Amino acid sequence: MEPPECFILLLFKLLSFPTFFARLDSHYQHETIFSRQKARFLACFLILVLFWVPINLTKLYIVQPPEIMRRLTMNFCIFFSALFALRWVSIGRFTLAGNWFSLGLIVPTHLLFYLTPTFLEPLSVAVQQLVTSLVFILISLVFASRFVVFFNFILLIVSHVWFYYHALARPHVLGTLEFAADTLFRDGLFATGFLFILGFTLLHLIETAHRHSEEALKETQSLNENLE
Repeated sequence: MEPPECFILLLFKLLSFPTFFARLDSHYQHETIFSRQKARFLACFLILVLFWVPINLTKLYIVQPPEIMRRLTMNFCIFFSALFALRWVSIGRFTLAGNWFSLGLIVPTHLLFYLTPTFLEPLSVAVQQLVTSLVFILISLVFASRFVVFFNFILLIVSHVWFYYHALARPHVLGTLEFAADTLFRDGLFATGFLFILGFTLLHLIETAHRHSEEALKETQSLNENLE
C-alpha cells in the first residue's frame, strides 16, 4: 500500500477511537505498562495536534498576519510531522514517532526564521517563538530520546539568540505593540492549554510508574514473607 493511502486509511480509523486504541495496545502488549501509557498519550496528543492545525489556519485567515507564507509553511510542517508520527506510533514504533514528531516541530519551523530576511512584526514573532519553544521542548522531554532533546534544546537557544540580534537589537524595532499583545493573547491561550495537557501527561506517567513500583515492592515483600 502506498504511503498516502496508508495515511488516508489512518485518518478514517481515527473516527473509531476504541478500535484504534485497541489496535494500538496490541502493538505494545509486550512492553512495560509505562511504555504503553506513553504510546497512548503520544497518540492522543498527535490526534489533538491534527485537529488543532485547521483551527490555527482558520485563525490565520481571520487575522491575516504578515509573513503569511512562513506561517502557513510552519503549520503544514507541524501537521505532516504529526501525521507521520501517528502512523509510526500506531504500528509500534514509539521511539521513531516521538523523535520524528519532536524534530519535525522544531527543525523546519526554526529554519524558516533563518530564511526570512525581514520580520515586519518582530515583537509578535518573538512572543510566538517563546511560547511555542516552551511547548516544543516539553514535548521533546516527554516523548523523544535524550539525544534529540539535547539537540532541540541547543537549536532553540541558538535560534533565540540569533533572532534577538537579527530583529530586536536595534534602536527602533519594527511593528506595533498592539499586534504583539494580540499574539500574546491568542498564542498564549493555545500554549497554556498544551502545557497543561503535557504537564498532566507527565503527572500521570509519574503516578503510573510509582504505583507500578509499589505493587512490585509489595509482591516482593509478600514473596519474602512466604519464603520465611
